[in-house]
Amino acid sequence: MSGRSVEDTIQAEMVRVARELGLFVFHPANGGNRSAREGMAFKRIGVMAGIPDLVFVTPRGMIFMEVKTIKGRLSEVQKKVHAELKSMGYKVLVAQGCIHGVALIEAIAEENI
Repeated sequence: MSGRSVEDTIQAEMVRVARELGLFVFHPANGGNRSAREGMAFKRIGVMAGIPDLVFVTPRGMIFMEVKTIKGRLSEVQKKVHAELKSMGYKVLVAQGCIHGVALIEAIAEENI
């Protein structure tokens, strides 16, 4: 399985758990391989590289979460976007694998994050 498909599997399980816990979560559909033409069209309508994989909307505000495998690392553009979001006061979390991601989601549900 490729790194992305492993991340997709992890993310799908995390979304399932989050929704089971009653959280409002969505994935901004920014990823995927596109032709140059599609890439330009998506960029024009607001698609932006580096945006975290999941967005949780809570009464305390939005929380962004990047999903990685246990050994996965942030790209340079992801680091820049995360820093910008944090500078605006948003929480940005990085889930390193499914167990870690589910623990973070449970903390969000318990209002500990």
